[in-house]
Amino acid sequence: MSPSPFDLLRLLGSGVRATTEPTPAKTVEDSQFKELLDKAKAGQVPSGIEARLADGVSINLSPEQMKRLTIAGDKAEAAGASRAMILMDGLAFTMDVGTRTITRAVKASGLGVVGDVDAVISADAPGPSSHASGDALLKALALADDRSAA
Repeated sequence: MSPSPFDLLRLLGSGVRATTEPTPAKTVEDSQFKELLDKAKAGQVPSGIEARLADGVSINLSPEQMKRLTIAGDKAEAAGASRAMILMDGLAFTMDVGTRTITRAVKASGLGVVGDVDAVISADAPGPSSHASGDALLKALALADDRSAA
């Protein structure tokens, strides 16, 4: 008769104790998981990666503006973007989404043609002081498209 796996473990004396009843795994309720997944898809789950300025990008931003850039980076990542154009406070920032690095900052009015981004995000402050609306963004993109076609 050959020994059982439990007998072999006892003989080893390694301190490992075999049990016949597995410990139940902690489970997340389906509704909680769906809610968390929806938040992640909407960019509402913070990544913990803070936005930073690349060397050579010289602009002074407040901590509140850096926080808004960080949130915009999380939203861009949730949308699957790798390079994003973030419009904020009359400025346009190009961000490497994976590293949350701002590689370019210019006035939005002097933007010109932008071809190296796969997402455009508005990070203007909420409320009446916000200048960018969906219509304004569409007009700006259409103008840039017209310029590139000419």
